[in-house]
Amino acid sequence: MDSLIQQLRDVGFTELESKLLILLSEQGSMTGYEAAKKLGISRSNVYAALQRLVDQSFVLHAVGEPSHYAAIDPAQLSKTIADRMQASLRYVEEHMPSHKQELSFFYSIEGDKIVAEKIGQVIAAAETEIIVEMTSRDGMLVQHALQQAENRGVKVLWSISSTEEQLPASSLLASRGGQIDQHLAGRRFTMIIDRNIACIGMRSAAEEAKLLYTEHPVMTEYVLSRFIQDIILFELEQQLTEEQRQQFGPYFSRLWEPYLNKEM
Repeated sequence: MDSLIQQLRDVGFTELESKLLILLSEQGSMTGYEAAKKLGISRSNVYAALQRLVDQSFVLHAVGEPSHYAAIDPAQLSKTIADRMQASLRYVEEHMPSHKQELSFFYSIEGDKIVAEKIGQVIAAAETEIIVEMTSRDGMLVQHALQQAENRGVKVLWSISSTEEQLPASSLLASRGGQIDQHLAGRRFTMIIDRNIACIGMRSAAEEAKLLYTEHPVMTEYVLSRFIQDIILFELEQQLTEEQRQQFGPYFSRLWEPYLNKEM
């Protein structure tokens, strides 16, 4: 019940209106007095909420002594809500003022839900290319959205930092494990959209996800160059003999550890 009320609130109904819609759908036609008694809410508030629902054609009103109220069919309710939301969205898109966004800003976004929504938005807005570097665990969360991007002709390039789960992406570039990730307090991910948007983030079980979003060209070029370096390292690693693999190890760690060792 609580989840249904929340969903109705998410599409614009008040909590009382949501409860009335559910009550009328569940129990059929009833008077305002009966509805108020069932919900334990004052009749004045219930009648005011019922009138709003009647005015919006979500509830039917049979005038009489006493008057009765009934909810419209759930399928009709959903269609009415969807049609009105689509009309509102079209109006907003056509009439919302806009200006050229400053490229120098860096936007910090925090929270699992908000970060997921932002990632979904930038993927949906991609026109030509998406470059992704993340763990397979996080990759599974965006796999469907990226597949949809590929289906509409967007080039999608993956770099997966773990082989625990195989992602069936048609344009998978590399699947690697890395020692650098072990030093981070979470799972790092980066994305480049159409070579002009950079998203850098971190996810972990211990705290809310964080995302840095920017259209600054320097940051976009930096993230892209790092991605290219990973591709070069991956290709070089494929050419190593077994003796060289033993000498250098994954990610050529013996080359960079003398310079980046925190204990130095």
